Amino acid sequence: MSANFYGRVKSYISANPFTTSLIAVLSLATVSLSACTPAQPPAPKAPEGFVNGKKVDPELAKVKADAQANWKEFVEAFNVKQKGEKFAINSCLYDDKKSEFKWIEVDKVYDDRVVGHLEKDSVYLPNVKAGMAVTVPVADIEDWAFVDAKGNQHGGASQAILQKRAEK
Repeated sequence: MSANFYGRVKSYISANPFTTSLIAVLSLATVSLSACTPAQPPAPKAPEGFVNGKKVDPELAKVKADAQANWKEFVEAFNVKQKGEKFAINSCLYDDKKSEFKWIEVDKVYDDRVVGHLEKDSVYLPNVKAGMAVTVPVADIEDWAFVDAKGNQHGGASQAILQKRAEK
């Protein structure tokens, strides 16, 4: 299933350049976006703990640009991770009609892709379940974050943005 899912993500991203400008990420705890495809009608009020995404979001576009520019920091830390450290990436997952940005706990990092698993079921994608293996091309990573052994968070800049929006 993950190979098919990876192919669909790659095909969708390649066929729809709009998604590269639509940037949104989830809080590692509970904040999530409910949409990332351009053809969806206006979203109803987001469920509690979620924030609806914007089609064009310069603030979150900058987060993606920074995450991509500083990807080496994530990889270097992951390669020497210690017990108790948690590493996650954020990317848009979708099926034929709906999409959702999800945090994915990282299991392996390759030059061009990341393999991980979901900790929580998707709210909008019924076939996306906790524990599911997910492969994401590095170019499709919207944000990344990790908590080191001392409890310090690195990356995850989108969290503050989305949490602030959720409070409004």
